[in-house]
Amino acid sequence: MTTNTTAPQPLPTSFLRAAISARLAWGLILAMAALGAGVVLYASDPIPWANSDSVEYAVSARNLIRGAGLGLIQASGRFSPVTHFPPLYPLVLATSAWFGADRPDLAQEALANARAGDDGFIDPDSAAWVVSAYGLSVPAEGLARTPEEAVAVANRLGYPVAVKIASPDIPHKSDFGGVRLSVMTPSAVTEAFQQVTSAAWTARPGVEILGATIQAMAGPGQDVIIGAVQDPQFGALVMFGSGGIEVEGLGDVAFALAPLTIREAEALIDGTWAGRKLHGVRGQPPADREAVVRAVLAIGQMAIDLPQLAEVEVNPLRVHPEGKGALALDIRMRVHSEQKVNPPALREKP
Repeated sequence: MTTNTTAPQPLPTSFLRAAISARLAWGLILAMAALGAGVVLYASDPIPWANSDSVEYAVSARNLIRGAGLGLIQASGRFSPVTHFPPLYPLVLATSAWFGADRPDLAQEALANARAGDDGFIDPDSAAWVVSAYGLSVPAEGLARTPEEAVAVANRLGYPVAVKIASPDIPHKSDFGGVRLSVMTPSAVTEAFQQVTSAAWTARPGVEILGATIQAMAGPGQDVIIGAVQDPQFGALVMFGSGGIEVEGLGDVAFALAPLTIREAEALIDGTWAGRKLHGVRGQPPADREAVVRAVLAIGQMAIDLPQLAEVEVNPLRVHPEGKGALALDIRMRVHSEQKVNPPALREKP
């Protein structure tokens, strides 16, 4: 279902505002009334005066469509969607990502096939599948069970690579010497594989080792942390703050109830030093804040859709310069003890 807001020219700006408001309102009414509708597609031709009122209309549209259980996708082809206007772009882009990219069915399948350790943490490969189902980007990677497989995966990905221990019993890999970065050659990959597996067995005798994750190295950017936890009193809480090794040293984190509106996500982000740094400080270029907003919204929705998740943490989320996106470099995910998931068949992501 679409509503095209094209109007004859020239017309007074006030008339165009009224026309867009009316068409959007009637389009939503029709969407609510159409019993067979599953998706709402909203498109508009370029309107140079898009303002805060238009943003409010889009917010209302998102809330109404969401409440009706309908999806929302962005128009393409001859339409110029409202995401082309700077005042609307972050809002509608995040909205379309929220409705269009989330695949809770795929996330549920990944959880059902995941392997959980004694403390409920699932294997990193399955955790990557879950966040990918909610639109988060992850580096190209593969699970290797032997040094030979590790070299084969590294050769396919290209060098340099990261080598990380893969075990549901070791969620904090770097604490046990389970990470090697910027590995440059096949022989170095073999050595790194042996080092991380040996370190894991030495530090945690008897733990289950699935092998090692071989991951393409990410480019430079700002590291942040995003996550969610199920609070027994308040329900799902979303977390954002400084990532990498700074998370524990700085304590720069903030929490908000899920699910979040886009404005709430922006307020959560901007309430931290990490969020303010995204705008660019001390000569550093701005980072891709819009990608962070989308990721925070996705994690919040994931916490609502997947109540069996006790907690999820993406640390770090590597945020590239503005317009270049963000990558979830390391993911910890724990399921409730009474809802532990089943052992998987080992898989390799494309």
